[in-house]
Amino acid sequence: MKRISYLRITTLASIMCAALSAQATSLFLSSAGLATSSGTTEVVSETVNTQYGGYGPLSSLNYSFDTGTLVGSGIYSGTGGTLDFSIKYNASSIVVVGPSQSMDGTWTYTNGTGTYAGLVGGGTEAHTLLTLGPSLAVSGTVLSGTLNPVPEPEAYAALGIGLLGFLVKRKNR
Repeated sequence: MKRISYLRITTLASIMCAALSAQATSLFLSSAGLATSSGTTEVVSETVNTQYGGYGPLSSLNYSFDTGTLVGSGIYSGTGGTLDFSIKYNASSIVVVGPSQSMDGTWTYTNGTGTYAGLVGGGTEAHTLLTLGPSLAVSGTVLSGTLNPVPEPEAYAALGIGLLGFLVKRKNR
């Protein structure tokens, strides 16, 4: 009998934890604009053309990265709030064909406001440049990934109180 009770309790706890973490949402953003370079810094300013998923509308992208280390940071902004991220491009993914260059990397959520506050997540990013001059290029970015809300401590407290009540009820039987 004790083994069955333990199994029920662990199953219930697993279901409740899954429910807390099941609020993940996918995000896909496609944007285009201009990139300027100064020394080893590439500065990108783009307008979001397509958005699927997420927690609210995002309309612009501004970010910069070091062309030597391939590391940078940026911010998407819009009426849904802001989504701050860090980016790390893979040196092995860089492809240069004539005046165009493309590279892939990974992004990680670092901060946010509005509907993008209090999240964790990340994913992949693809970036393409078509050079127009010595320090100017047409830029395009595709970002995709998953964002998860971070459960508040109160949610874990409610889970614990619920489990404790369940255990007490089972013990009194």
